Amino acid sequence: EGVRARQIGPRDFDEFDYILAMDRENLAVLKRLLRAYRVRSRGKIDLLLAYAPHVGTDEVPDPYFDGRHEEVYVYIDEGVRAFLRHLLAERPDELGLTSEEAQSALRRLEALRTRP
Repeated sequence: EGVRARQIGPRDFDEFDYILAMDRENLAVLKRLLRAYRVRSRGKIDLLLAYAPHVGTDEVPDPYFDGRHEEVYVYIDEGVRAFLRHLLAERPDELGLTSEEAQSALRRLEALRTRP
């Protein structure tokens, strides 16, 4: 509730540790904006599915054009889970977690299985 989409702005590149795009076209737009705003990004700009190579694609398709909503849900679910696994395994300190807490969170994450 109360969450709204908005366009990315110059401060976002400095404020966020990660900015993840769904496809290469949006990734290119983010990189062009970074240059146009003449700011430096303190975080990483990447594709969401770069963290989930097991999915077999690096882009989340736009379901608006082909109606593949369930497939897109699975891609995003897998991408977010893989991104969380990355953070928990590689950067628990960024989350304010000890390694033991991160391992516990990883186990809970793996126990959750959601599908449309």
